[in-house]
Amino acid sequence: MEEANRVGSCDGIQTEWGGALSRELKWQANQCCRNGPATFCEPHAKVRTPCKDIDDFDADKVMYGWCDLPWPNPMKEECEAAGCNHWQWEEYSGCSCEAADTCVAANGTFHGTTCNDQEKWWVDEGEALKQAEAAGSCAGIELPWSEPLDKWAEYNAQQCCKSFPATACADGREDFTTPPPEVSCGPGQGGDDVPDSEEPALTLRQSGKAKGRKSKGTTARSSAAKWASIKQRYQAQRRARSLVALAAATRKVVSLKKNGSVTEECAECTEGCIVGGMCHFEDPMGNAANYSVCFQHFGKWCGDLPAGVTAPEPPSVLQWCKSPEDFNGSKPYGEGFCEFTNATIHVHECDEAGCMGWEDHWSRPGEVIEQCHCHTRDSCHALGGSYNQPTCEDAATYWERTAVQAANEAGSCDGVTMEWGEDLTRAIKWQADMCCESFPATFCDKEPKVRTPCKDSSDFDSDKVMYGWCDLPWPNPKKCACEAAGCNHWSYGEWEGCSCENEATCVAAEGTFHGTTCAENAKWWVDEGDALKEAETAGSCDGVMLPWSESLSNWAEYQAMQCCKSYPKTACAPDAQANETAAA
Repeated sequence: MEEANRVGSCDGIQTEWGGALSRELKWQANQCCRNGPATFCEPHAKVRTPCKDIDDFDADKVMYGWCDLPWPNPMKEECEAAGCNHWQWEEYSGCSCEAADTCVAANGTFHGTTCNDQEKWWVDEGEALKQAEAAGSCAGIELPWSEPLDKWAEYNAQQCCKSFPATACADGREDFTTPPPEVSCGPGQGGDDVPDSEEPALTLRQSGKAKGRKSKGTTARSSAAKWASIKQRYQAQRRARSLVALAAATRKVVSLKKNGSVTEECAECTEGCIVGGMCHFEDPMGNAANYSVCFQHFGKWCGDLPAGVTAPEPPSVLQWCKSPEDFNGSKPYGEGFCEFTNATIHVHECDEAGCMGWEDHWSRPGEVIEQCHCHTRDSCHALGGSYNQPTCEDAATYWERTAVQAANEAGSCDGVTMEWGEDLTRAIKWQADMCCESFPATFCDKEPKVRTPCKDSSDFDSDKVMYGWCDLPWPNPKKCACEAAGCNHWSYGEWEGCSCENEATCVAAEGTFHGTTCAENAKWWVDEGDALKEAETAGSCDGVMLPWSESLSNWAEYQAMQCCKSYPKTACAPDAQANETAAA
């Protein structure tokens, strides 16, 4: 950016990861510049929409939104009287409103996103529309997540263009307003047993422009949902990339871990720095690696050293847990990664193996690189990759070494803080949770007291499932199959899906239920535990607040409702009776 400001132009200037600055700056300008889409790089940028022209764009129309209802939500009768949907899962219930008028009727606040709001984020889409404008046609133009531009334009024009079915890609002269026939659920009748690939596709003109149509059938809905899902995955990958991931893609970092063990040989790392089984040829700022920076990161330098300079001793594993015996150094630390050294894994092969594939348009300008990320060792090995899993021993060697080493040497964490000012006693809990067998005990707090929202520890129902979610196959089961499984079918505009509220119905719909118990959730009550300790010392919860300004008594009430056997008794109201809670 500094270089562009200096020369007065963005021509030929790229970001650290290889993307054109003129394109990357649009994401920042959308948030900070009043006259978007104009930017420093394109001061006269043109607003591009899916409509046939700019006057056809219905900027103020609400595309989608959500309803923020007061807590507790309205009861069933009040919810349904407002035109909203009441739902219930075991002892939990709530109200869902899908439109602004029903939301307001239920005393809620509707948060809507207009077409104009959404247009600010059509960066890739704007580039594609510009390309189509120059070519005189949308034929053959795809968005980075492989969605054809004409399909994208059709779906968004249906919501935001006054003269739909006319779009930027289709003049809309044909009569496409007749919806396709409704799909039945019987075998062989276009129901749930029909593969997604057999659904009728949109017809294309000879010019390559898509026919516009107002479809209320499952094809348009599932197609829109599918592309939205793919786009979200693409954008998440794009925004989440790190310098380390980029360096790995361009071979600036080489994995030296073979079959889970670290190879300390420098044969593959000449003039590089080995840290945690990875060879780094660049420092964190992108400069060529050197021995000085390498030693600062407690690494092994694979090159010559100046006279008089000697390599430091390899770093020791520092102590996070209450005792060395309590530390499980071989336990996985975070998520591993899969490296493919000699072969390109195509996106479809990656997805079929249960991994996540995507097309990388930014690492090497002018090239499209097929990338693949595998979450498990088995899926990685199935594609011939090498799976690298960081361990707790790796992490305890390098994580915040200065602070942890100071505490280890002093035998106490008192007064030791992290670089950002947080007490080590608190920060180390997140690491100990992954690596210490007797967590919540840590090096800083060897005999911790487990604090819960209940009146005492014996009242805590640790095995009870607090909440969960159902991971259903994509596309979701159609309406008949969804409801036959005891789940709830929903539709909102062009979208539809299936929602299962408990494990039994989830399994019946061929989904996987992910439940979280009270004990599992309690591991993350770090701020809450500190507040409970404060209340215990004071003898009352009065005035004790959590960092996000919620009163401790309110938090304890809600959590105790789910996890304490003698609720309405809580840590803040140990003598409460049921009628008192009802009256409150």
